[in-house]
Amino acid sequence: MSLDVALSPTDVWALLSDLPRFLTIDPFHDRVTLMRDQPAVGVDLVLSHNAFGRRFLRFGKIIAWREGSGYTFSDLSPRGPKVGFPHVFMIKLQSLASPDYQMPLTRLTIIVSGRWTARWVPVIVGRLWVWLVFCEHARMLRQGF
Repeated sequence: MSLDVALSPTDVWALLSDLPRFLTIDPFHDRVTLMRDQPAVGVDLVLSHNAFGRRFLRFGKIIAWREGSGYTFSDLSPRGPKVGFPHVFMIKLQSLASPDYQMPLTRLTIIVSGRWTARWVPVIVGRLWVWLVFCEHARMLRQGF
């Protein structure tokens, strides 16, 4: 998903780099805890999820951190990295020239890559599910900016 925001990359980064705040603009994440004070490569995350009124924890790690331009983190089941839809979020910023050249414009891109592990649910249904979740995530992000 990509979203063009009428803010400078510096202003958008200020929002994105506050992981506990930004990562809860998501259909399922209701709280994110960094296991160190500052985000950096290797910092563990606790991702509290709320799906259909059921709360559960998942765990992740910051895989890449590019100050001012993006980061990547994992979202994994406590049962291990091969079950429970293991996935990775890649968040990127790109400065764009606005159409009227009078205001800053920044493109926020979020890519989610993962493995559908629910054998009792066909992969096509999983893809539809992920697409619907992405649509809701995009709606929430537009409201957040």
